[in-house]
This record gives sequence, C-alpha cells and structure tokens, in this order.
Amino acid sequence: MTNPDNEINTLHLNQNNLIVGGKFNNIDNKVVNFLAAFQAPYPFISLFYPTTAFTNETIIIYGKNFTGASKVTFSDVDALSFKLISDNEIHAIVGAGATGLVKVATPIGLAIKNLFTFLASNTITSIQTNQIIIYPNPVTNVLNIKLKAETKNSRFKNDYW
Repeated sequence: MTNPDNEINTLHLNQNNLIVGGKFNNIDNKVVNFLAAFQAPYPFISLFYPTTAFTNETIIIYGKNFTGASKVTFSDVDALSFKLISDNEIHAIVGAGATGLVKVATPIGLAIKNLFTFLASNTITSIQTNQIIIYPNPVTNVLNIKLKAETKNSRFKNDYW
C-alpha cells in the first residue's frame, strides 16, 4: 500500500555514497522522517605503477570496481590497449601518451588518479647539412650521438660529432 503523501526530499551523491532522505506516513498515519546512505560501487584507482613510462610500456593500475572497464586514458590519450586482470587490477599499454591524469571508464563511473608522467622518447626526425633535428626539443633525456666518418676528409673527430 502506498501513500501519496510519502516523499523523498533529499537525493545526494557524496563521494561514493548515495544519501536519501525524506518522510513517509506509517500505518498509524504518523509522519516518519528517514535518512539512508548506500555505498555505491564506483570505480576507484588507489595507485598505478610505474608512474612514468614511454610509449608501448605497461602500466599496472590497482583499485576497485573495474569490472566492465571500457576505456583507459593517460591525460585523455587512449591507451594502446588494456587488459582487465580482475575487478581490482588493469594492465594498460601506454599509447602516444601525455602527462596528467590516469582514467578508467566503467559502466558505473570514471576512476581518476593523478599524476602520470609520459616520457617522450628522443627521436631524430631529420638530418641536414650541419644540423640534426630531434623531437622533442629540448631533449628531455640524455642524448648521445655517435657517427662514423665515411671519408678521410670528414668533419668528425674520434667518431663523434
């Protein structure tokens, strides 16, 4: 039996809790106030390792409620691929990458954790006369270049440029 005077006054989501409050009339037609809280199974990232990586490296993400995960991103750049190991663990392969948030999307919600650092590999993009162009510029890691002279009149000394 329902009573048309029953009402829900509060429906609030606070972190992972759903809080509902309101009033209803009991069998004696007395108003009873209520407040109830429910733990929602929202996804949560507790940690990921390693916290720095290059393209094609694996990041292990630990947390809760990953079942049904549909997407993993590193600062909004999609992982090349990911594998759901369990409800609490995901292995993701870093794609083009970017420094920032790690995100796991599930049917229930989005888990977010800061701070992932993408390590861009130093790539020689072109060699021109008296010049080598390297990406990224400036170089973020140590870059050693060893060139072998092909002629006796080479500008290279001791095989280094």
